[in-house]
Amino acid sequence: MLAPNGRTSDGWEHAPPHGDVTSPIGVPIESTLAALLAAGNASGHFAPPGVDPESDIITDATRVLAGNPFPPEDPIVARAVRVYRDLKSPITTAPQGRVPVFWVHGLTDPLFPAFEPLTVMNTVHEVDPAYPFKLFLGDFGHDYTGQRADEWELAITQMNDFLDHFLRPDRSPQTPAFDVGATVTRCLDHDAPMRFVSADRWHDLHPHHVTFTSDEGGQTSTAAPGPAALATDPISTATLPLPGSYPGCRIMEPSEPDPTAVTYEFEVTEDLVLMGGPVVDIAFTTSGPDVPLSVRLWDVEEDGAAQGLVTRFTYRVAEGPGEGRAHFQLAPQGYRFPAGHRIKVEVVANDAPYYQASNIPAVVDVHGLELALPLLEPPGGPPGDGTTDLPAPAPDDTPSLPATGPPFGSAGSLLGLLALAAATSVWRRSNCPRAP
Repeated sequence: MLAPNGRTSDGWEHAPPHGDVTSPIGVPIESTLAALLAAGNASGHFAPPGVDPESDIITDATRVLAGNPFPPEDPIVARAVRVYRDLKSPITTAPQGRVPVFWVHGLTDPLFPAFEPLTVMNTVHEVDPAYPFKLFLGDFGHDYTGQRADEWELAITQMNDFLDHFLRPDRSPQTPAFDVGATVTRCLDHDAPMRFVSADRWHDLHPHHVTFTSDEGGQTSTAAPGPAALATDPISTATLPLPGSYPGCRIMEPSEPDPTAVTYEFEVTEDLVLMGGPVVDIAFTTSGPDVPLSVRLWDVEEDGAAQGLVTRFTYRVAEGPGEGRAHFQLAPQGYRFPAGHRIKVEVVANDAPYYQASNIPAVVDVHGLELALPLLEPPGGPPGDGTTDLPAPAPDDTPSLPATGPPFGSAGSLLGLLALAAATSVWRRSNCPRAP
């Protein structure tokens, strides 16, 4: 979670299988890690560096914030993988007995994306398919979630019923359904009523899918983040008490091209209700190794007056320089794309300050993209075979970027991050201020 490498999967049949999330070492969620370290130093207590190797937060965080490369033979890197995965993660602990679980989690949470509960649930069900595990996914959690009051009310009602049954069965005798429920996130349609759906299993919520493809290309670079990267960082635009900060979906007004991204836009001819993790397949050539290749998925209004961030994720390219292929799943989400809107996909090699920028300069030539969206229901009609292929227009013209190094160098400076946060806030205030 702290450094995703793009090998995570919720198990959807059209997604790559769940892989090794520690090889290669992923891309740190830099602004959040720096903010957590600063908060801990300000109001808590960390073990002194070098005293306890299993609690050495200062040493570990300093090494992570120094940036890539993260060779597995680096003793600090190797120790961190062992400590945080083998000793401190529930994913490595087999379930013992049967304690009923009701996990309420954010679909839109940029710190803990929905991969986290889904991965744990899938792991538990691999051991015991009948394990009593209930999941509720909604628009709440850490910034930049919307914290929807109606969704919280429904979740709390279900939680109370769940606890009543197991602790006070005389009050709630009916056994709760061990199912998966999810809401459809409201972003550009902020005032729409809540929509909640549930099914016995997560994959029952997306029996259909639609595929968009394009063999057009473009160029991106590790050189510098673009305006969309700066405007969608959860720390500088939602958490810090700065002008321009606001809760909920990241919205840019108007919709504008990001010169640092390879951009694809696809027309939505019929309403599409995304439910699950979109899958991208990107062919590329890179001039350098260890590239963090990130994808942002947007909903663009018909007139281009605004675009709302739907989901995102990143992929650490293990190979390079040379040709490569990034086939990975974006963070699961529930979202309605109305007919007439456009789906925008941005591929970038620098999505800082949210995802850490690479210390290794590289230019990435993208040769084409395929996007598969898992759908709650078929596009515009009764259920069919679950598959629809739509034509894709050519991507926007994307200017080439110079192969220069990152402007901020190593990412170890918290002061630099705070300055970037302030600059980002000013940019948002002057360019795309929407406070839902």
